Amino acid sequence: MSEQLIAAIRRVHPVPREHLAPVLAAALPRRFEPGQHLVSLAQPAPNVFFLVTGLVRMYLLRRDGREFNKAFHREGEFTGSHAAAVTGQPSLVGIVALEPVVATQIPFAALEAAAQRHVEVERLLRRLAELRFWHRERREAELLLDNAHERFERLRRNEPWLLARVSQKQLASYLGITEVSLSRLRSRRLAPKA
Repeated sequence: MSEQLIAAIRRVHPVPREHLAPVLAAALPRRFEPGQHLVSLAQPAPNVFFLVTGLVRMYLLRRDGREFNKAFHREGEFTGSHAAAVTGQPSLVGIVALEPVVATQIPFAALEAAAQRHVEVERLLRRLAELRFWHRERREAELLLDNAHERFERLRRNEPWLLARVSQKQLASYLGITEVSLSRLRSRRLAPKA
């Protein structure tokens, strides 16, 4: 498990293995069944998770009680409530397993302590924050500027694995449309051209 984690870290930034030793020592293997939360809404979220297997969704809860899917993370990716880990405040997002998940739980405090000692770990954390910011900015632009058809086509091109692994209800929420609209987009795509 640590080899997969080290490889994933090095894809983000080339951190020497010895600089990661205290982080790896603090990391714990975890398993989550579908429906179990890795991060619960309004609760402390001091950990980052590396997903070895499985799929999770990150969501927000609207005032009317409906959920809005912010992101999906799959095997080989990191997830967690960055804001909650950095500030110590309760998480504004929930992260729940959609499939059986095997993950490595990494205390954010261990990453911060390693960053204080090693500039390469500090650069890793900065790069992870930059990637998260870039993804968030792109996602916001898609939701605000693209129509439903454009969002669906982008998802189909860039994240086709979601179509096979996520329910229509979850996909519709992620795209910011109704299930009926998503069904129409899918059937229009499959309809024979005249």
